[in-house]
Amino acid sequence: MKQPFINHNYRVQFKHPINIQQEGLIQEIIPSRISLFKTIVFAFLSLITCGLLYLVTRWDLRIFLFFRAKKCVPNSATHFLIIGQGKQIRQSLLDQSQTLVKSNRSKDGILFIEYRLYRYQYTEFGFDPIETKYQTMVQQDIRQQTINRIEQLDIFGCNNTEIPDKGIAKTLIDEVLSPFYIFQFCSVLLWFWASYQRYATVILITSLISIFMTLYEQRRSFYRLQQLSKFNIPVQIIDEQQVKEIESTNLVPGDKLVIKDGMIMPCDAILLNGQVIFNEAMLTGESIPVLKTELPNNKEVYDPQDSGKQFTLFAGTTCMETKGSEVIALVTQTAFNTQKGQLIRSIMFPVQNSFKFYADSMKFVGIMAILAVIGFIITVPNKIEYLLDDSISTWEFINEGLDLITITVPPALPTCLQIGISIALARLKSSKIFCISPQKVNISGKVTIMCFDKTGTLTEEGLDMYGIRMIENQRFSKIVTSIDANTDVNFIKGMATCHGLSQVKGKLVGDPLELKMFESTNCELIEEKDGRIRIRNNDRINVEIMKRFEFSSKLQRMSVIVKENGQYIAYMKGSPEKLRQLCNNQSIPYNFHQVLDFYALNGFRVLGMAQKQVQSIDMDRHEVESNLNFIGFIIMENKLKPITTKIIKQLKDSHIRSIMVTGDNVLTAISVARQCGLIENQRVYLGELSEKKLNGKYYVSWKDFEYNQNELNEDTLEPQQQIINNLNEIEKDVDVQQDFEYLNQRSFSKNLVKNKSLLEDPPPVNVQVDNISEIYTDGDFMEEQPWNENENYILAISGGAFMHLNKYGSQATLNNILEKTIVYARMRPEEKANLIQQLQKHKSLPLIGFCGDGANDCGALKTADAGISLSQAEASIAAPFTSQIQDISCVPILLAQGRAALTTSFCCFKFMALYSMIQFIQVTILYLKQSNLTDNQYLYNDLFTIFPLSMTMGLVQAAKINKFVPGSSLISFSVLGSVIGQTIIQLAFQLGVYLLLLNQSWFIPNEQLNQEDLNDDSMKICFENTTLFIFGNFQYLMIALAYSNGKPFRKPFYTNFYFIGSTIFLFILAIVFLLMRIDYIDDIMGFIFQSYDDQYIMPESWTTLLGIIAIINAGITFIYEKLVVPKLVFKTKVQSIQF
Repeated sequence: MKQPFINHNYRVQFKHPINIQQEGLIQEIIPSRISLFKTIVFAFLSLITCGLLYLVTRWDLRIFLFFRAKKCVPNSATHFLIIGQGKQIRQSLLDQSQTLVKSNRSKDGILFIEYRLYRYQYTEFGFDPIETKYQTMVQQDIRQQTINRIEQLDIFGCNNTEIPDKGIAKTLIDEVLSPFYIFQFCSVLLWFWASYQRYATVILITSLISIFMTLYEQRRSFYRLQQLSKFNIPVQIIDEQQVKEIESTNLVPGDKLVIKDGMIMPCDAILLNGQVIFNEAMLTGESIPVLKTELPNNKEVYDPQDSGKQFTLFAGTTCMETKGSEVIALVTQTAFNTQKGQLIRSIMFPVQNSFKFYADSMKFVGIMAILAVIGFIITVPNKIEYLLDDSISTWEFINEGLDLITITVPPALPTCLQIGISIALARLKSSKIFCISPQKVNISGKVTIMCFDKTGTLTEEGLDMYGIRMIENQRFSKIVTSIDANTDVNFIKGMATCHGLSQVKGKLVGDPLELKMFESTNCELIEEKDGRIRIRNNDRINVEIMKRFEFSSKLQRMSVIVKENGQYIAYMKGSPEKLRQLCNNQSIPYNFHQVLDFYALNGFRVLGMAQKQVQSIDMDRHEVESNLNFIGFIIMENKLKPITTKIIKQLKDSHIRSIMVTGDNVLTAISVARQCGLIENQRVYLGELSEKKLNGKYYVSWKDFEYNQNELNEDTLEPQQQIINNLNEIEKDVDVQQDFEYLNQRSFSKNLVKNKSLLEDPPPVNVQVDNISEIYTDGDFMEEQPWNENENYILAISGGAFMHLNKYGSQATLNNILEKTIVYARMRPEEKANLIQQLQKHKSLPLIGFCGDGANDCGALKTADAGISLSQAEASIAAPFTSQIQDISCVPILLAQGRAALTTSFCCFKFMALYSMIQFIQVTILYLKQSNLTDNQYLYNDLFTIFPLSMTMGLVQAAKINKFVPGSSLISFSVLGSVIGQTIIQLAFQLGVYLLLLNQSWFIPNEQLNQEDLNDDSMKICFENTTLFIFGNFQYLMIALAYSNGKPFRKPFYTNFYFIGSTIFLFILAIVFLLMRIDYIDDIMGFIFQSYDDQYIMPESWTTLLGIIAIINAGITFIYEKLVVPKLVFKTKVQSIQF
């Protein structure tokens, strides 16, 4: 029992459920009781702090308990604060959530709580999970269990997976009371109070639109998820020896459920009798029917995730056909404890992503707020002097301090940061890619690893028959692409019988590979009423399948015994290398490996076929599958989607690592990986969990996929033997020459194995100093990747082996696997999500993308930093992105738009930061002279300068993806060096202009100019104001141009005609303000070019000098940003970056 420390007085013990998901892990439970006295005091304090205390307690529940509750023993508690177990990702402790749950009581008065859809009840030992006992029982005892349905219903509750609805009001309140919107609304109130209504109205409308758009997307996503989770159908159960019909929501563990054709399972259950064929696409993504058999009567412990899968029916899967008079299953899990419930839980409570940009932006804003306070402190002595002589009121004194904060931390900043995202969303939509989580757009720009599901994502459903290579005189025959009357009948019998196909309502169903293989034989499968299976082909073939040994991923083979004319023949098909070990050496042709290598390395799926005569069907599997005669290869061609190979190459050329993660067979996965270019001219070492224990433990063995005698060291994952390379012998084998012409025509066969490049290491690509200004943008370079895809071997691993190493292996070994593995096969949904998490935890801190199309991908899609669904159904609910184009061409589009959006966010952030600093400097100087910008000047800056520049800055088109990735940290030398350096430059020029102004002979200070009228509006109109405002306009424009970076993530800024047009227009206006004296404009903007008595006149020579200074200012600004910053970053970062 876990005993987390809470304090010296109270301890709450608890234990986690078996096979708990990551999102359900608990670190500590704090019992507390709401105090009436504390609640009254809290209400009073919230009132006098204008709700500030209430907001703080909403943001941190520990503070909430401090002010409103007191700790107590669990039985007296009204609430429990549950601290989620944080997960270490990218050097940050994430998802250490705080959840306040209410205390509940059952009908028997037992205390229980619910946390993230797990239920715990309180006993004398602490909180125990409410879970069924079947996973700890031996299989022969399961049938003997009896239950009390009423008690079970009270303990486990209804079999309901409908997710609870927060409601529109609560969702709206949670959104509105976020720190960002609170600051924005306070700023708007301040501006309204200060009679700055026009700009305040614009920001208010923008905020309201943003809130309601967010609310709409959240509700839309919720309703789609609710549609997936809500399920209730009428079912029949056996209760007290009678068949009763109930609603599926009333099922409880222990019920005996009647299984019928077409039934969607509402729960997890164990098959007690008969046989059923189920479609488990909901879980595996593979629409291959699975035959379920009844629970065996033995002493093995029931494990639904391993040996028990053969007789476990999972929630959400569909019964295609029952075989038996009345098929009964025992309900084992209900509601969110089912496989489907766990999937919904992973969607509702995803692991939080760590992204520096959003975390750093808050720190950056905090720094800017501190600068505002410093600026206000500088002006305080002058303000106190003005306050004492009644030149300003107390309210004006406070208002100017608060106004400095809203200047330095502009409330429009988050809106401007959304510009790049909004533009990317519109462009993605035009490419038929839709997004339900806009913040993921920027995150997708940092993705350096893309994981792909196989079936439906990289490939079409199923495979095509390419041909067969039979053995004739101990040599391979020529390729046979069409079976006819001249084809060896013995080989045809093997293809027609050695499979797991069955008939469902008169239609053949099974593995697509086996379907294609069977269809090519032109045979007919007949299921007799007594269950016998007969295979016929006119007069040539008439055999009966007597016994099947089903395909085993561990054994990599299957076999059957057939009967023909009173004789028994065994056929076996499977991995060629496995069959070679089990066949007589005399039947193996000398060029076995050469021919196998040729097809395997060119992306074909190759199966071996063997046979022998047997005496009876009463033989175990080991006897049947030994000492066979090898009779040839079956060669299958995977049907890649047309665009797959091109996109994989594009991603690899852009140094984006591509990985296959599939629930399919590992052999098929490796074959597809070769075909689409994920694996090129490289040896493949396959890691699989051992069949037997060594020293009492299972272990993972690494063997060469083609040459089984080659192995890797378990610790270093380095070859123990020199890699055998027979590729140069392939050209000597005349048996494969006829295939070259065909292969050269195939779209994916760009590098045939005869190029002998397997062992060559390509030269590194170095970043040269002379073009560093072109590739450097707003952040860090892409660091050297820890994986090297140019090695002469790569790894493939099964899901069972990966999870074994994840649990028992060293971190160093696991990291090595993550760096070298390209194919992950036989991965269950939770294993896919776990792989994403392990990749995210790697020392290189990569961001991970996942592209899939099935419900089994939901967990991975939600866990990944950028999940892309190719499905309109379940996966689209979990994924931030959904593509209506059903292929992976959406991936480079998303990554390109993400990189462009992230670059735009950096540009806008730095531009807004400099805009704030420039205006902050202006206002601080003017405050020292008891002046300020006029309302129309503020309006012009905000709505007519900053708004169009920031809005159009991101309209530049995204460039194609390349081998560089943008930075994501605002607290980095590149960003801080740029912002601080530019601030100093602009400050120096502003102060220089101000000091020059003070020394002009015609200049008269503000106090003398307006000594007859010292009210606030009059003091704003002065020479200081006019000079600094006009000069500041040029600084805004030069900063906008300096930060409008293009390469390598966006096209050059001059292709952005909207931005160029806005800049030219604003530059013309700035020239008009500088050189032309138009009374109408002067009155509106509050300019003054001569004193009221006309004795002091600003000469044109001064405005000309301002123009010259602005040109010098622009030159230094561009030199620093385009030359100095990149050079400094390059020297401090790296001398040479190798990719």
